Amino acid sequence: MISNFPKPKKNVSRGFSLIEMIVAIGIFGIVVLIAVGSTLTIIGANQRVRAIKSVMTNLNFALDSIARDLRMGHTYQCGESVGGSCSNTAVSAITFVSVEGQTVVYKKSGNQILRNDIPIIDDENIQIDDLSFYITGQSTSDSLQPKVLLLIRGVASPDNEKARTEFNIQTTVSQRLYDKNS
Repeated sequence: MISNFPKPKKNVSRGFSLIEMIVAIGIFGIVVLIAVGSTLTIIGANQRVRAIKSVMTNLNFALDSIARDLRMGHTYQCGESVGGSCSNTAVSAITFVSVEGQTVVYKKSGNQILRNDIPIIDDENIQIDDLSFYITGQSTSDSLQPKVLLLIRGVASPDNEKARTEFNIQTTVSQRLYDKNS
C-alpha cells in the first residue's frame, strides 16, 4: 500500500562544514603571508634605493662644486703646486686660482676628494678609487681654450653590500674667462 503522506526530509543544515572552514582559513592565510612578504620586500628595496639616491646626490653635489670652481678659475696647473705643467696627461691633483684669487688644490687622499686639504664629500658610504684630471690648452703656445676633463671612479655602498654600486663619472669644464696670458 502506498501512502499519500509525504516522506520526512532529512535534517540538512545550510552552512560550512568544519573541513571547509579549515581549508578557507588556510587559503586566506597563504594569501596574507604572500602579501606581507611582498610588502616587506618592496619596503626594503625602497630603503636601498633611497640610500643610493642620497649617496649619489652627495657625489653629484661634490662634482658640481668642483666643476663650478674650475669653470670660474684660471691658471690651471697639474699637481699640488703652482708651476706644474702637463699636456694631455692624467694627473691626480690640480692647482688653479679661484675667482676669489685663492690658490685651490683638488686631490684624492685615501677615499676622499680634498679641496685645500678639506674633504668635500662627508659621506662614509662613498669610496673614491680614482680621481684624474686631464688639462688641455693651459700653455700660452696652445691655441685652445683651457679646459679640464675630470674623471671620478669609485663605489657607493650605503649600509650594506647588497646595494653596492660602482660609478664612473666624467665631466669636461672649460674656463669661462678666455685669458691666454694667465
